[in-house]
Amino acid sequence: MRVESEPMGESERVSTPPIGPTEARVEFSLEIPRTLAIERGQITEQGDLFLAGWCFSVSGDPVELTARVGDAAPRTTVANGLRPDVGRVHASVPSAAQSGFGMLVPLPSRPGPARCRIEASVLGDTRVVAEIELDFPAPFPIRDPRAAVPRRRPRAEAAQRRVLFVSHGLNLEGAPRSLFETARALDASRFEKRLLSPVPGPLEAAWDEARIPVSLLEVDLALACRDDFDAQIRRLAGLVSVWRPDLIVANTLETHWAVHVAAELGRPAIWIVRESEDPDAYFHSRWPTPIAECARAALDLADRVVFVADATRQLFEDSLAPGRDRLIPNGLDPSRFDLSSLDSHRAAIRRELRLSGQTPLLLCVGTTCMRKGQLELIRALGVLRASRSDFHCVFLGVVEGEYLEAMRHAIRELDLAKNVSLLRPVQDARPYFAACDVAVCPSFQESLPRVVLEAMAFARPIVASRVFGIPELVREEVDGLLVEAGDVGSMANAIERLLADPSKARALGSSARQQVEERFSLSRCAGLYSDLIDEVLDGTLDDAFSGMAS
Repeated sequence: MRVESEPMGESERVSTPPIGPTEARVEFSLEIPRTLAIERGQITEQGDLFLAGWCFSVSGDPVELTARVGDAAPRTTVANGLRPDVGRVHASVPSAAQSGFGMLVPLPSRPGPARCRIEASVLGDTRVVAEIELDFPAPFPIRDPRAAVPRRRPRAEAAQRRVLFVSHGLNLEGAPRSLFETARALDASRFEKRLLSPVPGPLEAAWDEARIPVSLLEVDLALACRDDFDAQIRRLAGLVSVWRPDLIVANTLETHWAVHVAAELGRPAIWIVRESEDPDAYFHSRWPTPIAECARAALDLADRVVFVADATRQLFEDSLAPGRDRLIPNGLDPSRFDLSSLDSHRAAIRRELRLSGQTPLLLCVGTTCMRKGQLELIRALGVLRASRSDFHCVFLGVVEGEYLEAMRHAIRELDLAKNVSLLRPVQDARPYFAACDVAVCPSFQESLPRVVLEAMAFARPIVASRVFGIPELVREEVDGLLVEAGDVGSMANAIERLLADPSKARALGSSARQQVEERFSLSRCAGLYSDLIDEVLDGTLDDAFSGMAS
């Protein structure tokens, strides 16, 4: 047996022979840990080790991975994380781009050398894809009790309450926009509001216009150890203490540090989670183990964790104590989506795009990246063009990068240049939603996408992926049409159905608008947040919010 401190070689990143009678060859790579000699800093406070890499079957069938280290209990996960880099290398296998995995596995009962065995299962047929010997340090770490015990916090007075909102950024994206809309809608006579962001962005102007002060504070999460993280939290807490907040509201998993700042100040925190990803895989794939553990500990420290979709909440069920999660969906102000403006917006956008009045207009809004699935939509447009050429699709929100280049290549390859416009993000996308005939959301991962809400508010029919919270927003055949993520043919067929049947499209759009007014209005969303803030600051522990958003 050989244990080394060098990075693992190709023998640990193997291409496997076929699995059983299915003849479904499996490609596998273990990327984390990067060395066979495990360091103390790689082991979590709970005594787990993070494993990550990618695995796919050439047949395209789902792959389930089971890992066991020494005599510890096994852990199982599914290899379905987005990996555009693997997809580029294995371009002939569509499933390769969704082959990532990450999981925490328990450590063996004693330190020293231990065999790590990983098995892949495809359609019930199983084989070993990796068997390596890891060397663990002694002694194993013990969980830091500070992470599990929230501090006592003084009760805030019932007068005007100071709420500090924390955003991971100020770009024109769904999560920062939704936080802004919610904060602006809260009663200014009851809440004194301020925003903190680690980076600037174009959305800052909207906060200024709403007369909510914005502060920028540098936050560095590229740290190697817990001591550095704790020192940064103390620095941030000292700066934030000048504002004397009664409560901190952190937006997205990226702002886990803000929950720690609240604990350092002895103030309560509400954490809004919008990412539909396994929390352990999310944290450990982004930051070194000590920082990932701090992020994970924030789930224990937050007084309430808010989810915008129940499907997202279910991913975190095992990570939260009972009664501390809340379901509050995103909301929009229907009055800002005036249906009487549809014709004028339609004419203006069509002039901008130089389209005839009869050409059907499709719209896909979102930052260009693999998670958003724009490349699959382009391929669906290629299928659609085989039956009709009288359509135009606007991709609104493109940013330069490899993914956009892949989109441009596909557009050229499918001869779609005259059918597609690639437009950069805009401050206000409402005219485009008002002007389109069909809105498309082809994403692989979403919680409760704002772009779908905005299309619904303008009574636009929807074609969207059936992922996570989207079915909670769009009812199949009632508000729109749902397809499996990545199913190019079904997406093309759904778009064709709506373009060929205008009465069906109008009926779906009308129902979608009613959904926004009845279940996803901004006033309802702000009311739920207002009550939740009072609940936390007043120390009430009832379950009044259970099921309120259903």
